[in-house]
Amino acid sequence: NDSGIRGLQFIVQSTVK
Repeated sequence: NDSGIRGLQFIVQSTVK
């Protein structure tokens, strides 16, 4: 389902930090 989004969200969170 949201497999790709799941990984992307992880990277985005790291960038926001």
